[in-house]
Amino acid sequence: MVTIRGEGYSGGEAAEPAGALPERRASADPELDLRPAAGAQLDRRAFAGALVRALATSAVVAPLAAAAGCSERQRANPRQDAALLADALVTQYQARHAYGRALPLLRPDERAQVASLRAQESEHARALARLLAQLGRKPPQPLTAAEYDAQLPTLRDRRDALVLLRDVEDLEIRTLLLALARVSDPALRRPALALAAAEAAQAMALANLAGARAPQRPFVTGRPRQ
Repeated sequence: MVTIRGEGYSGGEAAEPAGALPERRASADPELDLRPAAGAQLDRRAFAGALVRALATSAVVAPLAAAAGCSERQRANPRQDAALLADALVTQYQARHAYGRALPLLRPDERAQVASLRAQESEHARALARLLAQLGRKPPQPLTAAEYDAQLPTLRDRRDALVLLRDVEDLEIRTLLLALARVSDPALRRPALALAAAEAAQAMALANLAGARAPQRPFVTGRPRQ
């Protein structure tokens, strides 16, 4: 379990207690549906920035996965794959709780958007739970609210809340990219990358709230200066 620490935090309103894994939704489509919730309200700049980061991620991770031995000829290791996905699910639980802790410190006009991002964390958790079930692994259960609170920094204000949420999004992305690089089953790479891209879009939405500017063009190694 990763503990998230930071400078300059003090308490915040407690989130709802962590419960059992949300009920699985029946779907005839085996593909993951990771579209933003209706209240996400990502603007064009934020979405463009998220897309740039997602594409950059796919370009970087492909050779990383190959270097890690994730090829079609690699011997299948369902136990390792399940452990990587379980770690990603644990970070989703942490993030969902962090969103609940941060919400009361945000401005009223921001809370609906951030609440929709928190709802997406539950969607991502369900997606990972489905993947684990396909591997024959029982998904790990969330901790209690008190246990999650012990891992999180305390929060004083809106700035602290946004810093915390951006940190947990970065943690989720790193965990998913690690899974992408190490899973032995090629069929698991597409959903892992899709989840990482969805988290990148959420990170860009939070960056917008914090006043950060989205990238205006792709980051290309060797691009001549202008």
